Amino acid sequence: MFVWLYDKAPRRRGVLILATQRAPFCVKWVVSAGLALGNRAKKAVGRGNPVTWSQSIAEVFFWNLDMYGPEFRHLHSTCEVRRWFEESGFQNISSRARLEYGFGLTGDLPGRPLIDAEVGLVPDCDQ
Repeated sequence: MFVWLYDKAPRRRGVLILATQRAPFCVKWVVSAGLALGNRAKKAVGRGNPVTWSQSIAEVFFWNLDMYGPEFRHLHSTCEVRRWFEESGFQNISSRARLEYGFGLTGDLPGRPLIDAEVGLVPDCDQ
C-alpha cells in the first residue's frame, strides 16, 4: 500500500495554507493560479522547484489548489501514519518521496496479493 499525506508542519507556506483553507473558492482559485505562474517562472530561471517542464500550467494549478484549497485538512506526522500501518499489520514499512509539503509511506500486508502497478493486474491470476 502507498499513501501520500501533507505534513503536519509544512516547512514553508504554512501561513498561506492556513489563510487559504477557509477562504472563499474564488480566493483559492486566484492564489492557486498566481502560484502556478510563479512556479513556472521559478523553474524558468533555474530556482529549486518541484514543478517539471512536462507539467502543464493546468496541472500545476490543480496541484496548488489541492495544496491550498481544502477547507478541511487532516495533517499527520510520519510517525503517526507509521504507527497506523503497524497497528493494521503492515510489514516492510518505509518512507517514500519526502518532499517539502508532505511524505509518502509504503507497506506490505502479509497474505494479500499486491497489484502490479505497471499493468494493473494481480500477479499470478488468470487473465
